[in-house]
Amino acid sequence: MRLVLSRLSILCVFALVPLATITHADNLENLYRYDRRSLTLDDGGKIAYYIREGRGPCLVLIPGSWSGHDVFDAMVRSLDPDLRLVIVELRGCGESWPPTLDASIELFAEDVLRVIDALSLERFYIGGHSIGGMIPIEVAKRRPDSILGVISIEGWTHHQVQKEAFSSAPKTSPEQEATFAAVRDRAKARMTKEQFDSFASAWKRWDGLPILENTSVPVLEIWGDRGLPAPSKAIMRIPERTNIALVWIPNAAHHLPTERPQDIAEAINRFLKKPSGPPADAEFRVSIRVDASRTIGLVEPIWRFFGYDEANYTYMPHGKNLLTKLGKLGNPQVYVRCHHLLTSGDGTPALKWGSTGAYTEAADGTPVYNWTIVDRIFDTYLERGLKPYVEIGFMPEALSTHPEDYPQNPPPNELAPIDSGQAYPPKDYNKWAELVYQWAKHCVEKYGVGEVNQWYWGIWNEPNITYWRGSREEFFKLYDFSVDAVRRALPTARMGGPESAHGLDGDFLRDFLRHCSRGANHATGGQGAPLDFISFHAKGAPEFIDGQVRMGMGEQLRQVDDAFRVIASFEEFGKLPVIIGECDPEGCAACREPRNAYRNGTMYSSYTTAVFPRILELAEKHNINLEGALTWAFEFEGQPPFAGFRALATDGIDLPVLNVFRMFAKMRGQRVSTQSSGSVSTQSIMEKGVRGVPDVSACASLDGDKLYVIVWNYHDDDVRGADALVELTISGLPHEKGEVKLTRYCIDKNHSNSYEAWKGMGKPIDLASAQREILEVASKLAECEPQTAIPIKEGIALLAFPLQRQGVTLIVLDLTR
Repeated sequence: MRLVLSRLSILCVFALVPLATITHADNLENLYRYDRRSLTLDDGGKIAYYIREGRGPCLVLIPGSWSGHDVFDAMVRSLDPDLRLVIVELRGCGESWPPTLDASIELFAEDVLRVIDALSLERFYIGGHSIGGMIPIEVAKRRPDSILGVISIEGWTHHQVQKEAFSSAPKTSPEQEATFAAVRDRAKARMTKEQFDSFASAWKRWDGLPILENTSVPVLEIWGDRGLPAPSKAIMRIPERTNIALVWIPNAAHHLPTERPQDIAEAINRFLKKPSGPPADAEFRVSIRVDASRTIGLVEPIWRFFGYDEANYTYMPHGKNLLTKLGKLGNPQVYVRCHHLLTSGDGTPALKWGSTGAYTEAADGTPVYNWTIVDRIFDTYLERGLKPYVEIGFMPEALSTHPEDYPQNPPPNELAPIDSGQAYPPKDYNKWAELVYQWAKHCVEKYGVGEVNQWYWGIWNEPNITYWRGSREEFFKLYDFSVDAVRRALPTARMGGPESAHGLDGDFLRDFLRHCSRGANHATGGQGAPLDFISFHAKGAPEFIDGQVRMGMGEQLRQVDDAFRVIASFEEFGKLPVIIGECDPEGCAACREPRNAYRNGTMYSSYTTAVFPRILELAEKHNINLEGALTWAFEFEGQPPFAGFRALATDGIDLPVLNVFRMFAKMRGQRVSTQSSGSVSTQSIMEKGVRGVPDVSACASLDGDKLYVIVWNYHDDDVRGADALVELTISGLPHEKGEVKLTRYCIDKNHSNSYEAWKGMGKPIDLASAQREILEVASKLAECEPQTAIPIKEGIALLAFPLQRQGVTLIVLDLTR
């Protein structure tokens, strides 16, 4: 047969991914840059195929009925970027033309093999979807020695499978069905009826079961379960063989590459790392090495800052209970920040609302100060060993330039407006400054210079968005007057800002630092403004896609990276402490949306564990003196249990995420070198998130005779996933031989998890006392198994354990002799 190759380099136009998504990702286009080629047959027909070069193994992909190469675009986003990809379009689909009247799986397999031969591929993986998932099985029959593995995505082994296994199940969502119908209709418009019918019936004349019964090639079968109990392998006509793995995608139907592309990519990535073909939904191995003899710096307790909107929750029963627990985290010092410390009102809270009534005016305009509620808040902190991170704000009604817009006791279960009268500049900056001075002076007199010198004083909250209804320059003026006022009461007070949202947010953070460095001071008339610490906020961006939550850790890390880069550019501030004044998976603790459904369970705890070490890594990259990353989560008084707010505890019961901070609090001493074969790099997370293989990583520290290792198994998608079988090697121990005491704590579905215990009770709203006791026990940080001893040989300890998806574990080795 005569073969003629033609080549045209193009950038694929996506059929399923919006162009805006492409242009906003720094390196995304490289994942979609294909060489388009065509193979000309003797009859003049052409087989179109697309190549993306890579350093890794080659994966040949075949689209399903009527589809072109772009049906895999969303899936490719999460595949291993090092893969060499070859996508072959079937006759009559995409750019392969013309269709044939003799369509068959066997003919299509021969076409694919012609492309493979033209490329001189000697060893490769091959996979596809639907009819494209049947063809690789046929290719495996013809070239078993060349194929590293087969990936069949809903590739029916026999036409009866559809009827016997899925006849009563919904095919797919109406949106997906409409999309596929449009693709099918376009094909009908291009083909004759004979050509269309030939293609449409090709799969019905093929039986793949005998091939699967005899092949030794590793096979991965991926199927959507349609939200129903999965049919047996016998009904599916998939033989029970050790080289055939079957992965079910929950609540998904036939069009998996577009319906659940990340799940498919995850399964493929894992399969490609295991060419021997054990089940892809079984444990996968991760090797972690800790060198206790190689220190890399002190443990940085950046976790020790917490905050919340509703100031008056502080001294309410569950608020005091939670603050007591935070105080018991121990040294280093824990700090607490809250909004509304100067907001007018009688102290009645609502969602995103609080008040203290600290400032009013007499009829003649004389200031009236009342520190009763503010003192109650600070007393509650100090009695529990906590320190205030003082937020100077918001604007009292009597000082607001828009008092007519001031909220008056918003409904407790509705979100209070954040951009009303309390968000406006003062009508008199001198009166504002006197208020701040009197408050700071009162604190010094009540608590003492030594105590107040330990506090942080920040100005306002997120003045670059609707929390501030003045201009940028008016905020700088507010900052100048506030700092000058506090410093008049306590010259050594720690002052900082700007507490801006969204990292650097364009040029806001940069302009603020310029003002503090060399701008005209509105209060003193001098140059610059005092700045003892720099603060900004960084949030992730979860989404709700196809009925599931997908976290956006990459967005949070990008905000941190951008802000650190700007801060590092100001040499005069190079040594200042930096605090990420709100550091969370998303931006509104009191808001409840489908994308926030991660909060009660282990997605929140695993996300928190995984993101903090990455933030520290970015600080080291930019030489930033990172002092803290504040978690904006507390509790919501008077709400039912597990109501879905971003919180550390619910109705007095600790959530799994609180146990992460109990783990962090145990880690002391010097950080030591840690390497993991399952780690996803910080740069990769910023670029692509954790959308392919999960991130199984660790951090470790050594404090005298105690070695601590935290390990996590994290993925952005809140779906079921395989356990990681962690093989932990700890070398460089001070003892050559003997035994050490091992304690291991877990946060997973079965440990340290009140939410799973509550679901197991049937999700009761009104908790009986016995139920509450059970949940309180389930909420504590729990040991995975009883304490034991493990041997040391030549200064090395070996440990192996499974770690669930979204699981976190803390290993503590007691080296005492």
